[in-house]
Amino acid sequence: MTRSDVAQVGQPATTLPSRAVPRASTRPRPDSGFGGLVAAQALDGIGTARFVGWTEVRAWRPGSGELWAHLDRKGPQSQHWLEQESGLEDVVISALLADDTRPSVIPLSHGLLINLRGVNLNPGAEPEDMVWVQMWLEVGRVITSRHRHVAAVEDVRHTLADPNLRGPRNAGDVVVRLADKLLDRLGPVIEELEDQMADIDQRSAAGDHKQTRVELRDVRRRTMRLRRWVGPQRDVIARLAADQSPLFDEGQRLRLRSETDRVTRYVEDLDDLHERASAVHDVISQQLSEDMNRTMYLLSVVAAIVLPLALLTELVSLDLPGIPGTELNGVLYVALLISIAAALTILFWRTRGRSL
Repeated sequence: MTRSDVAQVGQPATTLPSRAVPRASTRPRPDSGFGGLVAAQALDGIGTARFVGWTEVRAWRPGSGELWAHLDRKGPQSQHWLEQESGLEDVVISALLADDTRPSVIPLSHGLLINLRGVNLNPGAEPEDMVWVQMWLEVGRVITSRHRHVAAVEDVRHTLADPNLRGPRNAGDVVVRLADKLLDRLGPVIEELEDQMADIDQRSAAGDHKQTRVELRDVRRRTMRLRRWVGPQRDVIARLAADQSPLFDEGQRLRLRSETDRVTRYVEDLDDLHERASAVHDVISQQLSEDMNRTMYLLSVVAAIVLPLALLTELVSLDLPGIPGTELNGVLYVALLISIAAALTILFWRTRGRSL
């Protein structure tokens, strides 16, 4: 199975051997001093945890307790451990080391492979340039991997480190908390876009079209990029809420259903933002078109008045015999030109309403 197969929502359950044979690797061994383990915590079942290291991560076996290992997928230690010591299937290893994934959930024989995305709040980055976290969830253990910093993961780890807060109790609870924190970070970004859209709408109604067109393009671009990922993420969380495996208890499923409702509202907000942006864009385009038509009409009026007078002036200036008006003196000639110009102006002005 290729990595592209992993990045599909809705793939049927796959039956694989309980543990795969380790594959050959040229990665440095874990004792070579390279990094990769961002943090590992042994969950105690009551909302707190004990920080552990590679020794406990390697020693974990089913039934030996609840473990959360958070890896940097670019770290050589992480890559070596996943490929040689974790005992995971190849499809899981490939997904945890993938550089780019779509939101997805794939049920396997003894666990769930989950990919979620979140807004990028790292310094110098655009929020819609989203970060992602890959997860492998099985009974008693959850493995998460990332490369760029994911603030939602730090939020969950903080709840385990702070004695005044209640953190996740088990591996399934880690997934639920991560989904919740990822959505917590998404909400303010959508609110900021809504405020920006309201400001653009007001200034557009006041006639400030030049600057609002630039800002409107930015809002539409950001909205479409967010909508591209939030929609599939809604489907992933909905599938997790419907999962009946022992990986989640009933309370966790209720919280996942609540998160499904919340992300559905976010999707609807993004759709509404896109529709509002499209409507404002149409109004601005129509107004600019009307302004251009009005300008072209005025230029046509000027040309219709000036060109005949210029032609008449040119003919008179030739002083050819037989041309009417050549015998008029200068005063009468100027009066004639003014009368013709006034008549044409009145004629065009009366037809202005019908022309526009």
